[in-house]
Amino acid sequence: MEARYFEEWAEKEKLIRHGPLQFLKGSVIGIDAAYFLKQYIYESVLTALGGSPIALEAVANAVKNLREAGIELHFVFNGLQYGRVEDPFAGPNFINSQNHAAFLKYEGGQPELARRDFNMLGATIPWITTWMLLTPPSPTEIGRLAYYEKDPRQFIDAVYGPPELFCFGIDKLITNFSDLLPKDHADKVSITDPSPSLERIQFLWIDSSSCLRALGSIHCQVFTEALILAGATKFLDTFPPLQENAIYKQSGIVRDAVNLLVSTRGNVAQLCSQYPDPTLKEVWLDKYKQVMTIIKHHVVITAEGDVESLDKEDSPVDTHECIGLRLPEELYMYLSRGMIGGRVLNWLSRGEIIVPTPLAGADADVCQAFIKTQLDPLRRQALCLLTEGLHRYYPRADFKTRLWFEKGNEETFKPVNVVPSPKQAISKWNARIRGLEPGSLSFAVRTLQDAKFAYGTIVAKEKSDKPLKQLDELVANTVWRFLQLRAFVDESHELTIWGKILETALVAVGHRKELEEAVFLAIELLRFGLLNADTMFPGYQGTPVKGTVYDRGLCMLVSRVASLGRLRHEPKGYRGPLSRSLLAYHSMISSLQTGLRDLLEMNLVAMFLEGNVDRDRYDLMDLSLGLPFHEVFSCGLGIATLNYLDQLEAHGHPTVEETHKVTREKAQGWFRHSDFNASLDDAFKLWDAVSRMLESLNIEL
Repeated sequence: MEARYFEEWAEKEKLIRHGPLQFLKGSVIGIDAAYFLKQYIYESVLTALGGSPIALEAVANAVKNLREAGIELHFVFNGLQYGRVEDPFAGPNFINSQNHAAFLKYEGGQPELARRDFNMLGATIPWITTWMLLTPPSPTEIGRLAYYEKDPRQFIDAVYGPPELFCFGIDKLITNFSDLLPKDHADKVSITDPSPSLERIQFLWIDSSSCLRALGSIHCQVFTEALILAGATKFLDTFPPLQENAIYKQSGIVRDAVNLLVSTRGNVAQLCSQYPDPTLKEVWLDKYKQVMTIIKHHVVITAEGDVESLDKEDSPVDTHECIGLRLPEELYMYLSRGMIGGRVLNWLSRGEIIVPTPLAGADADVCQAFIKTQLDPLRRQALCLLTEGLHRYYPRADFKTRLWFEKGNEETFKPVNVVPSPKQAISKWNARIRGLEPGSLSFAVRTLQDAKFAYGTIVAKEKSDKPLKQLDELVANTVWRFLQLRAFVDESHELTIWGKILETALVAVGHRKELEEAVFLAIELLRFGLLNADTMFPGYQGTPVKGTVYDRGLCMLVSRVASLGRLRHEPKGYRGPLSRSLLAYHSMISSLQTGLRDLLEMNLVAMFLEGNVDRDRYDLMDLSLGLPFHEVFSCGLGIATLNYLDQLEAHGHPTVEETHKVTREKAQGWFRHSDFNASLDDAFKLWDAVSRMLESLNIEL
């Protein structure tokens, strides 16, 4: 059940109350970040572009306006996943198939229908926007908000989030900020406006006691169970017998769920046995019990910094099957402070690596082979770096790798068997050198050109008793370790042939962080045999259509290289053309970039776990932001480059300067809200760097 159906029911029952925004002045509001972003990101083609959203203007305005109203915002982001998911590919598979259907409409001349479908898919947000990290991920965002709201020390004054918070005992829930005029009223203001009249903004809220009375003065436990049956939580789908009715009557599904429970006096097992479908009692009921365990014993970080499950004295012995294995508290601290993401920690707690279906290209052999075979060493190295600093159980535990296209054919490995050991290979990086440029790939490479400097970075173990303290030292050592694991640096801390090629490419793009990262990705793709103009995705549209075969191939190659960069775009919704072919290629770029980011983060964590770093610090998030590959860009720059190159002949001879000028002017209209000229200059600077790199290798693509 979507949150909007609960709100429709609440509105029908007149349960939604409102009050002036000024009433919350001086308050601290705990906000479920995923719910907040889903409400205020107006990006209609998020799944058609990949990467992070562009349309963040509304989110930024909402945050700014709430702060100007004197409200302190405490965002809590998604953390670790709970227990085992029976089919972790169901959601990504659905998005992939719906994305495919939307592209068919777009390619069939129905762009508006396609954008509507893309918009419906944009609710999944696998990223965290840097400036929004007011509070980093927690082990469980919903439970943490409920814990803070109920704590007698009153860490927060109110909670803003989805209806499932009622399952965790929340009494009052803010669901929106809005004025009370009709949606299409000319004078209506919004919290997302640049400078709205805050006196007209109301906060909308619902309290659980009103819901209980509206449903017949039921007990709060029945209300919780009804919400679970109605599918209000992310942990369990709607009770199957309710689903058919829900198609026609979503807003009444909560009352229907209550009626079912009342008919069996709250006995869910008896309710399941009333239906002939055996899976209700054998499968659904078991999942229901797991959800109840999650709600009763969910994990929180206490005010003292301890990580524990609620009511742990009465928790079942197999609670870990529902909420996952308990990890060392040090890892929870790094996660909660934003130093690392939760992807590798999820692998650790679940005992399996889930590789989900990409947005496009999932059916292509080249994509499947790349993600399964060529990226597997990255995943194993990242997990090995993490486990080698933990209890000996973890390096010797079995981990399965599950891929979307090979269900039931999982490969199993033990981190201890990863050879060579990444920890041993990079153990001599403990350089104490001040005045560095945190996170700069060009600095890390340039400094190692000096053999004397490179030799000075080799620190024998007995000489590294003093932990590293300075942020610039930590970031630099992390990047150097990472470069060695990726074979850009050898065991003598000198540049390999690939390191020298990287240095050549970095010089060509200057010192802009996103372009440095782009040329790094280009070299990785070249080594994987994927930096070419081959037909990787047969049948996918969005490829060059004009010119000779050679011209189209070169256009495709330049556009693929440009997909590594960032389209300079205002924080408004993207309205330009789309390309399924470039999105599929971008899916491989995204998989590579997240793998590299995981490896960087686990290098950093390994330094902490080994005791090489002073742990008494308050800059953990700054460490994370200082590392490369923090943000995955969309394929927008590739699309812009492809359309520009493909349209040159339509405006004159491609080699004439006037043709380029006219085409650039026309193209600015295709990509509204973007700085098209500056973006195209970035794309060509990136292509020049890649060309210089290929020249040094005597490679002609």
